[in-house]
Amino acid sequence: MDLCCDCWYCPYGYWTRLGIPIPVIGGCIISGSYFGDKMSPLSDTTNLAPGITEVKLFDHIRHMIYTTGPSYVITLVVFSILGMKYAGGEMNAEGINAMLAALEGTFSLSPVLLLIPVIVIVMVVMKFLQHLLYSLAHS
Repeated sequence: MDLCCDCWYCPYGYWTRLGIPIPVIGGCIISGSYFGDKMSPLSDTTNLAPGITEVKLFDHIRHMIYTTGPSYVITLVVFSILGMKYAGGEMNAEGINAMLAALEGTFSLSPVLLLIPVIVIVMVVMKFLQHLLYSLAHS
């Protein structure tokens, strides 16, 4: 199999073992990175723009949905179609087991690691609901 690298820590190594071409992998990574950087309330650019223009962060994010949302939907549709193309293929179970063993041997995987992202998501949802309720009460 033609791999760009065979490292246990490289996503290209994982995904190419699953039979997904490198250009598709790159497109997935870059698309997700752009969307995450544009819409995350923790992103530096997402915080910088409303900070300079003195706009509330969630107002800024809400207005970015008008431009980022359609591109996300288009990307979601395209990668869903591509995913269906590679979903029924034959996988190399030996390679997958080797990847899982490398991950388990290198990292301490635990559900506790999800605690911080869950807390951040809950706080963002609470802030959004607070903003929504305030908007409804004052409109």
